[in-house]
Amino acid sequence: YSYTSLLSCMLLDTWTLPCVVVLSFFMLKVRYRWTQILGVLVCLGGMGLLIKGDMDAGKNYKAVDVVKGDIFMLIGATCYALSNTLEEFIVRHRPQYETVAWLGFFGTIINGVQMGIIEHSALSNMVWTKEIVGCTIGFGLVMFVLYSLAPFLFRMSSATFYNLSIMTSDFYGLIFAKYMFHDKITPIYAGAFTMIVVGLLVYHVFPYKCPEHMARLPGFREQLPGDVEISPGTHRMVASSNSSIASSRRTSMDSSSA
Repeated sequence: YSYTSLLSCMLLDTWTLPCVVVLSFFMLKVRYRWTQILGVLVCLGGMGLLIKGDMDAGKNYKAVDVVKGDIFMLIGATCYALSNTLEEFIVRHRPQYETVAWLGFFGTIINGVQMGIIEHSALSNMVWTKEIVGCTIGFGLVMFVLYSLAPFLFRMSSATFYNLSIMTSDFYGLIFAKYMFHDKITPIYAGAFTMIVVGLLVYHVFPYKCPEHMARLPGFREQLPGDVEISPGTHRMVASSNSSIASSRRTSMDSSSA
Protein backbone atom coordinates (compact mmCIF):
# COMPACT_ATOMS: atom_id res chain seq x y z
CA TYR A 1 0.00 0.00 0.00
CA SER A 2 2.85 2.43 0.76
CA TYR A 3 4.50 1.96 -2.67
CA THR A 4 1.60 2.22 -5.11
CA SER A 5 -1.50 4.42 -5.34
CA LEU A 6 -4.87 3.73 -3.72
CA LEU A 7 -6.45 3.26 -7.17
CA SER A 8 -3.94 0.54 -8.06
CA CYS A 9 -4.43 -1.11 -4.66
CA MET A 10 -8.20 -1.31 -5.04
CA LEU A 11 -8.05 -2.48 -8.66
CA LEU A 12 -5.38 -5.11 -8.13
CA ASP A 13 -7.01 -6.30 -4.91
CA THR A 14 -9.93 -7.57 -6.99
CA TRP A 15 -7.45 -9.90 -8.75
CA THR A 16 -8.12 -12.32 -5.88
CA LEU A 17 -11.60 -13.12 -7.16
CA PRO A 18 -10.72 -14.35 -10.69
CA CYS A 19 -7.79 -16.23 -9.17
CA VAL A 20 -10.12 -18.08 -6.78
CA VAL A 21 -12.50 -18.90 -9.64
CA VAL A 22 -9.68 -20.34 -11.76
CA LEU A 23 -8.05 -22.21 -8.86
CA SER A 24 -11.39 -23.70 -7.82
CA PHE A 25 -12.02 -24.80 -11.40
CA PHE A 26 -8.72 -26.70 -11.66
CA MET A 27 -7.98 -27.70 -8.05
CA LEU A 28 -11.48 -28.44 -6.75
CA LYS A 29 -13.03 -29.44 -10.11
CA VAL A 30 -15.77 -26.83 -9.68
CA ARG A 31 -17.98 -26.36 -12.73
CA TYR A 32 -19.77 -23.02 -12.60
CA ARG A 33 -23.18 -22.20 -14.03
CA TRP A 34 -23.40 -19.20 -16.34
CA THR A 35 -25.57 -17.51 -13.71
CA GLN A 36 -22.74 -17.79 -11.20
CA ILE A 37 -20.30 -16.21 -13.64
CA LEU A 38 -22.89 -13.46 -14.10
CA GLY A 39 -23.03 -12.98 -10.32
CA VAL A 40 -19.24 -12.64 -10.19
CA LEU A 41 -19.29 -10.04 -12.98
CA VAL A 42 -22.04 -8.06 -11.23
CA CYS A 43 -19.97 -8.01 -8.02
CA LEU A 44 -16.93 -6.82 -9.95
CA GLY A 45 -19.10 -4.09 -11.50
CA GLY A 46 -20.17 -2.99 -8.03
CA MET A 47 -16.53 -2.91 -6.97
CA GLY A 48 -15.80 -0.71 -9.98
CA LEU A 49 -18.46 1.75 -8.83
CA LEU A 50 -16.94 1.75 -5.35
CA ILE A 51 -13.51 2.57 -6.77
CA LYS A 52 -14.99 5.39 -8.86
CA GLY A 53 -16.62 6.79 -5.74
CA ASP A 54 -13.29 6.84 -3.94
CA MET A 55 -11.58 8.53 -6.88
CA ASP A 56 -14.32 11.17 -7.13
CA ALA A 57 -13.95 11.82 -3.40
CA GLY A 58 -10.26 12.58 -3.90
CA LYS A 59 -9.01 9.71 -1.76
CA ASN A 60 -6.26 8.68 -4.16
CA TYR A 61 -2.62 9.41 -3.31
CA LYS A 62 0.58 9.45 -5.35
CA ALA A 63 2.63 6.30 -5.74
CA VAL A 64 6.20 6.11 -4.48
CA ASP A 65 7.19 3.15 -6.69
CA VAL A 66 4.34 2.00 -8.93
CA VAL A 67 6.05 -1.08 -10.38
CA LYS A 68 7.17 -2.45 -7.03
CA GLY A 69 3.83 -1.70 -5.38
CA ASP A 70 1.78 -3.28 -8.17
CA ILE A 71 3.94 -6.42 -8.17
CA PHE A 72 3.52 -6.74 -4.40
CA MET A 73 -0.25 -6.29 -4.74
CA LEU A 74 -0.50 -8.98 -7.45
CA ILE A 75 1.60 -11.42 -5.43
CA GLY A 76 -0.42 -10.74 -2.28
CA ALA A 77 -3.77 -11.09 -4.05
CA THR A 78 -2.68 -14.35 -5.73
CA CYS A 79 -1.38 -15.82 -2.47
CA TYR A 80 -4.61 -14.87 -0.70
CA ALA A 81 -6.64 -16.60 -3.41
CA LEU A 82 -4.47 -19.72 -3.10
CA SER A 83 -4.82 -19.74 0.70
CA ASN A 84 -8.62 -19.48 0.51
CA THR A 85 -8.88 -22.27 -2.06
CA LEU A 86 -6.59 -24.53 -0.04
CA GLU A 87 -8.52 -23.75 3.14
CA GLU A 88 -11.74 -24.81 1.42
CA PHE A 89 -10.03 -28.01 0.29
CA ILE A 90 -8.78 -28.74 3.83
CA VAL A 91 -11.94 -27.81 5.70
CA ARG A 92 -14.01 -30.12 3.52
CA HIS A 93 -12.13 -33.22 4.66
CA ARG A 94 -10.88 -32.21 8.13
CA PRO A 95 -12.84 -30.93 11.17
CA GLN A 96 -13.28 -27.16 11.37
CA TYR A 97 -11.63 -26.86 14.79
CA GLU A 98 -8.53 -28.62 13.49
CA THR A 99 -8.29 -26.30 10.51
CA VAL A 100 -8.62 -23.18 12.66
CA ALA A 101 -6.15 -24.52 15.25
CA TRP A 102 -3.38 -25.22 12.73
CA LEU A 103 -4.09 -21.97 10.91
CA GLY A 104 -3.60 -20.02 14.15
CA PHE A 105 -0.55 -22.07 15.21
CA PHE A 106 1.46 -21.71 12.02
CA GLY A 107 0.11 -18.22 11.35
CA THR A 108 1.48 -17.01 14.69
CA ILE A 109 4.91 -18.43 13.95
CA ILE A 110 5.11 -17.15 10.36
CA ASN A 111 3.80 -13.67 11.20
CA GLY A 112 6.02 -13.48 14.26
CA VAL A 113 9.10 -14.15 12.11
CA GLN A 114 7.94 -11.63 9.51
CA MET A 115 7.29 -9.00 12.17
CA GLY A 116 10.70 -9.57 13.73
CA ILE A 117 12.48 -9.18 10.38
CA ILE A 118 10.51 -6.36 8.76
CA GLU A 119 9.06 -4.31 11.63
CA HIS A 120 11.49 -4.73 14.54
CA SER A 121 12.60 -1.09 14.34
CA ALA A 122 9.01 0.20 14.21
CA LEU A 123 8.08 -1.91 17.23
CA SER A 124 11.02 -0.70 19.27
CA ASN A 125 10.11 2.94 18.59
CA MET A 126 6.36 2.56 19.05
CA VAL A 127 4.66 4.41 21.90
CA TRP A 128 1.96 2.10 23.27
CA THR A 129 -0.88 4.47 24.05
CA LYS A 130 -4.35 3.39 25.15
CA GLU A 131 -5.70 4.04 21.66
CA ILE A 132 -3.07 1.84 19.99
CA VAL A 133 -3.53 -0.97 22.50
CA GLY A 134 -7.32 -0.80 22.18
CA CYS A 135 -7.25 -0.81 18.38
CA THR A 136 -4.77 -3.72 18.36
CA ILE A 137 -6.94 -5.79 20.70
CA GLY A 138 -10.07 -4.92 18.72
CA PHE A 139 -8.41 -5.89 15.44
CA GLY A 140 -7.28 -9.20 16.94
CA LEU A 141 -10.77 -10.01 18.19
CA VAL A 142 -12.34 -9.23 14.82
CA MET A 143 -9.80 -11.44 13.02
CA PHE A 144 -10.46 -14.20 15.55
CA VAL A 145 -14.19 -14.11 14.77
CA LEU A 146 -13.57 -13.92 11.00
CA TYR A 147 -11.26 -16.92 10.78
CA SER A 148 -13.29 -18.96 13.27
CA LEU A 149 -16.46 -18.56 11.21
CA ALA A 150 -14.84 -18.78 7.75
CA PRO A 151 -14.68 -22.63 7.78
CA PHE A 152 -18.47 -22.78 8.23
CA LEU A 153 -18.90 -20.56 5.16
CA PHE A 154 -16.49 -22.72 3.16
CA ARG A 155 -18.55 -25.79 4.10
CA MET A 156 -21.89 -24.14 3.33
CA SER A 157 -20.75 -22.41 0.12
CA SER A 158 -17.28 -21.96 -1.36
CA ALA A 159 -14.09 -19.88 -1.41
CA THR A 160 -15.51 -17.94 -4.35
CA PHE A 161 -18.59 -16.92 -2.35
CA TYR A 162 -16.32 -16.00 0.57
CA ASN A 163 -14.33 -13.58 -1.59
CA LEU A 164 -17.49 -12.16 -3.11
CA SER A 165 -18.81 -11.51 0.40
CA ILE A 166 -15.59 -9.74 1.42
CA MET A 167 -16.30 -7.11 -1.22
CA THR A 168 -19.10 -5.77 0.97
CA SER A 169 -16.54 -4.99 3.70
CA ASP A 170 -15.45 -1.86 1.81
CA PHE A 171 -18.95 -0.43 2.21
CA TYR A 172 -19.02 -1.24 5.93
CA GLY A 173 -15.63 0.45 6.20
CA LEU A 174 -17.19 3.56 4.69
CA ILE A 175 -19.90 3.54 7.36
CA PHE A 176 -17.28 3.40 10.12
CA ALA A 177 -15.25 6.10 8.36
CA LYS A 178 -18.32 8.35 8.25
CA TYR A 179 -18.68 8.36 12.03
CA MET A 180 -15.02 7.98 13.02
CA PHE A 181 -13.34 10.23 10.43
CA HIS A 182 -16.38 12.21 9.20
CA ASP A 183 -16.02 11.02 5.58
CA LYS A 184 -18.87 11.68 3.16
CA ILE A 185 -20.88 8.81 1.65
CA THR A 186 -22.21 9.64 -1.82
CA PRO A 187 -25.11 7.83 -3.58
CA ILE A 188 -22.65 5.99 -5.81
CA TYR A 189 -21.54 3.97 -2.78
CA ALA A 190 -25.10 2.79 -2.16
CA GLY A 191 -25.34 1.71 -5.79
CA ALA A 192 -22.06 -0.18 -5.51
CA PHE A 193 -23.20 -1.98 -2.36
CA THR A 194 -26.51 -2.91 -4.01
CA MET A 195 -24.74 -4.36 -7.05
CA ILE A 196 -22.44 -6.46 -4.89
CA VAL A 197 -25.32 -7.83 -2.81
CA VAL A 198 -27.32 -8.63 -5.97
CA GLY A 199 -24.30 -10.41 -7.42
CA LEU A 200 -23.97 -12.45 -4.22
CA LEU A 201 -27.61 -13.48 -4.39
CA VAL A 202 -27.37 -14.44 -8.06
CA TYR A 203 -24.26 -16.50 -7.37
CA HIS A 204 -25.61 -18.27 -4.28
CA VAL A 205 -29.21 -18.92 -5.36
CA PHE A 206 -28.14 -21.06 -8.32
CA PRO A 207 -25.76 -23.79 -7.02
CA TYR A 208 -23.21 -25.80 -8.97
CA LYS A 209 -24.47 -28.22 -11.58
CA CYS A 210 -22.93 -31.04 -9.56
CA PRO A 211 -22.82 -30.12 -5.84
CA GLU A 212 -21.46 -33.59 -4.98
CA HIS A 213 -18.21 -33.00 -6.88
CA MET A 214 -16.26 -32.51 -3.64
CA ALA A 215 -16.96 -36.03 -2.40
CA ARG A 216 -15.37 -37.51 -5.52
CA LEU A 217 -12.06 -35.72 -5.08
CA PRO A 218 -9.14 -37.76 -3.65
CA GLY A 219 -8.98 -37.38 0.13
CA PHE A 220 -12.45 -35.86 0.45
CA ARG A 221 -15.10 -37.36 2.70
CA GLU A 222 -18.57 -36.44 3.85
CA GLN A 223 -18.01 -35.86 7.56
CA LEU A 224 -15.85 -36.78 10.55
CA PRO A 225 -16.89 -37.36 14.19
CA GLY A 226 -16.65 -34.13 16.11
CA ASP A 227 -17.49 -31.88 13.17
CA VAL A 228 -19.88 -29.05 13.87
CA GLU A 229 -22.37 -28.77 11.03
CA ILE A 230 -25.41 -26.67 10.15
CA SER A 231 -28.56 -28.80 10.26
CA PRO A 232 -30.48 -28.27 6.98
CA GLY A 233 -33.88 -28.52 8.68
CA THR A 234 -33.37 -26.31 11.72
CA HIS A 235 -30.31 -24.30 10.57
CA ARG A 236 -28.77 -24.97 13.97
CA MET A 237 -25.20 -26.04 14.69
CA VAL A 238 -25.06 -29.72 15.64
CA ALA A 239 -22.17 -32.08 16.41
CA SER A 240 -21.74 -35.04 14.09
CA SER A 241 -22.07 -38.58 15.44
CA ASN A 242 -20.80 -41.87 14.12
CA SER A 243 -24.34 -43.10 13.36
CA SER A 244 -25.28 -40.03 11.33
CA ILE A 245 -22.04 -40.23 9.37
CA ALA A 246 -22.56 -43.92 8.65
CA SER A 247 -26.10 -43.19 7.49
CA SER A 248 -24.94 -40.42 5.16
CA ARG A 249 -22.24 -42.66 3.74
CA ARG A 250 -24.76 -45.47 3.07
CA THR A 251 -27.03 -42.97 1.33
CA SER A 252 -24.11 -41.71 -0.77
CA MET A 253 -23.11 -45.26 -1.71
CA ASP A 254 -26.67 -46.18 -2.64
CA SER A 255 -27.08 -43.10 -4.83
CA SER A 256 -23.73 -43.70 -6.56
CA SER A 257 -24.52 -47.36 -7.23
CA ALA A 258 -27.92 -46.41 -8.60
